[in-house]
Amino acid sequence: MKYYSNNWNSRREMRRDSQGGSNTSGLKKSEDATINASKKGKKNRKVNYFALVVMLFNKIFAAYDEADQNTANKRAAINMALGMRKKYFPDKLRFWQELLDQANVLTDSIRFNESCKRLGLDPQAVAEHLVVEGKAKWTKVLNEGLDSYGEKVMMFKDRLYLDKYELYTKTEQKNADES
Repeated sequence: MKYYSNNWNSRREMRRDSQGGSNTSGLKKSEDATINASKKGKKNRKVNYFALVVMLFNKIFAAYDEADQNTANKRAAINMALGMRKKYFPDKLRFWQELLDQANVLTDSIRFNESCKRLGLDPQAVAEHLVVEGKAKWTKVLNEGLDSYGEKVMMFKDRLYLDKYELYTKTEQKNADES
């Protein structure tokens, strides 16, 4: 092993010999780097696209004046948020299906249904509105009851999702109309 030389190649050889391998950069291979990064506790997070669209919707809907905050404007704000986030839900029906699935979690609660009946409200309509308000709010309603939400719940009379035929394909819709 040479300890000193003016020749560049011999210095490279000396460095390689001192590191114990043929890789002169001192860096590990890219595969090794990804394995080490995953071992250090960096986890791949799964992104909840529905929550991202709901957060954007809440920002858009908050921009409306309080007098203009109604169900029609809420639907318009949802459609605007879906238009801005087409990459998450290229098919709008998938978003609406996700909304209905989460609303079913609320409507499965006996306490929630009894609270809606006592107030004279449709449980499905209230559940849809609470889902787009955010997960923290509808979880609070599940745990503490509808009375914890306050007077605002009286504005949730109309359903957000209107057309029941949109969940079916065109041929299934024609068959349903003909029957």
